[in-house]
Amino acid sequence: MPGNFLALVDTLRIHDYVFGSTELKQIRGASQLLDNCTNDKWRAKIASWKGEEVFCRGGNAIARFQTDEQASGFCREAKALLERRTGTGRAAVHVEPRRDQEEFPGSGTGSWMQRAVDGLNRTKQRGLPPERGDQNPFARFCDVCGVRSAERQLPGAPAANWVCRSCFSKGSRGGGEAPRSYWFHAFAESEAAQGGLWANAVKAPRDLNQLGSFGRPDGYLGFVYLDINRLSALLGKVDHQDEYKALSKAVQQSVERAVYHALAEVLAPREGNGAWIAPFEIFLIGGDDATLALPAQCAAGFAEKFFEHFDRLFPESVDGPTAERTAQWREKYAQAPPKVSLAIVFSHARFPVYMAIDRATELLRGAKARAYQLGGSHMVDYLVVTNAMEREIADLRREQYRDASGNSRVWRPFALDEFRRARGLSELMKSLPRTKVAALFDLMFGGTYQSTLDYCYWLMRLEGEQRDVFRKRMKDDWDIVAAPFDKHGLSPLIDAIELADFLR
Repeated sequence: MPGNFLALVDTLRIHDYVFGSTELKQIRGASQLLDNCTNDKWRAKIASWKGEEVFCRGGNAIARFQTDEQASGFCREAKALLERRTGTGRAAVHVEPRRDQEEFPGSGTGSWMQRAVDGLNRTKQRGLPPERGDQNPFARFCDVCGVRSAERQLPGAPAANWVCRSCFSKGSRGGGEAPRSYWFHAFAESEAAQGGLWANAVKAPRDLNQLGSFGRPDGYLGFVYLDINRLSALLGKVDHQDEYKALSKAVQQSVERAVYHALAEVLAPREGNGAWIAPFEIFLIGGDDATLALPAQCAAGFAEKFFEHFDRLFPESVDGPTAERTAQWREKYAQAPPKVSLAIVFSHARFPVYMAIDRATELLRGAKARAYQLGGSHMVDYLVVTNAMEREIADLRREQYRDASGNSRVWRPFALDEFRRARGLSELMKSLPRTKVAALFDLMFGGTYQSTLDYCYWLMRLEGEQRDVFRKRMKDDWDIVAAPFDKHGLSPLIDAIELADFLR
C-alpha cells in the first residue's frame, strides 16, 4: 500500500563541510563520511521505519511512509545521525501529508512533491538553531580548522594534533599515507578504468602539491565543478512515481559514469617516486553534481569528453519497471536529455580548495543564467586565478574586460559549441609568437574604432599563411571579418588567449 506521508531530508552547506579544511586527507575523509552517512545509513533508516525509498543520494533523501509518526521518526533519526557522524553536518527536514488519493509526485504548483519542496524551503529560510559554542576561554583551538575547541588527538598524525570533533571524524577516515579516496575506489572499479595502465596498482596523489606537479603551467590545477541545469524543472514535468525514481537515478548514475569515462580518456597514470600516481582527485559526486581537480592542461579536454559521455550515457541509464516503459523513456530522454553547466577554475595547487570551489560556484550561477536565456544548452565557463579575489566575478569582469568605450570584451560563459570553437581558436593562438598574442590581447581595450584599426594593423604583421589561417578561423567560426568583434560587439579573443595557456 503506498505511503500517505512524504519525508524530505536535505543536507545543508555540504561544500562548507567537505572543504572546511585545506588538507586533502581531511577533504577525503569528509567526502567519504558524508556519502556513507547520507546514502547507506539513511537507506537503512528508511527501511527500519518501513518506508519506501524514492531517492537517497548525495545528501538528499525522499521517502514515503504510512504514518506521520514513521515519517517524522525517520527525519529525526536522519538528522541526528548526520550530526553525530560528521560532528557539524546539519540537515533540513519536512513531512508533507497526502491529500485525498493524489498520486506522487503529481503535477502543477499544488502537487504533492511541490508542496513538500516548498515546505522544505520554508524550513531553510527560517534557519536552524546555531551550533552550540564553547565559551571556555582556556580551551585549545583545533589544530586543523582553528575554529572549534579541540577535543581529542588525531590518530596517525605526524605531530600531536589536537582537533575538534568534526575534524576528528574527517581525519580518522582519511586513511594513511597517500590513501586512495572513497571516489577513487569507485573509479577504479568502474568500467571506464578497466584495462590499460589503470589496471596497475595506482595510488592517489599524496596531496594537491603532488597533483600540481603534473600540471602545466607548472603547479597549476583545474578545479572543476559541474551541475545539472534546472533539474527541479525537469522533475516537475514528471507526474508518475516510477518515472520520477528512474529519472533521479539516471541523473546520478550518468553524472558519475561520465566523470569516470572522461577522466580515463584524457588522463593516464603518471610515475612518481617509483609508483603509479593517479593525476586527479575527485572530491565529491552527489546526486546531480561533482567536484574534482586535475592538471590544468587536461581540464578543457575533460569538459568536452564529459559532455560527450553524459549525452550518451544518460538515456541508457533510464530503467523503467517494464521493458516497454524502459524503451519508451529512453527514447524520450534521448531526444531531450538534461543539460549541464561546468565551471573550471585554473589556479595554483597552493590556492585554498574552498576558495577555488567558491569561485566555481559563482561561475556556475552565471552559466546557468545564460543557459536559461538560450533555452537550454550545455554551458562552460572558466576563470584564471593568480591571487586571492575578494570581488564577485561578474563585477570583476565588467571592470577588467571593459574597453575605453565602456564595452565588455569577454564572451564567457560559453555554450558548448562556442566553447569548442574557442578551444580551437586557443590552439591556433599557441602557434603564434607570444609577443603577437600579447599585442592582440592589449589592443582589445582601446575602444571600438581604435581596436578595429589596431586589429587590422596586427593582421598585416602576421606571416602570410598564419594570417590566412587566422582570418579563416575567425570568419568561419565567429562571423568576424574586419574587426576583432562581431556585429553585437562580442569577441572570443580574450577568452581564447586566456585558455591557450592551459591547453596541452
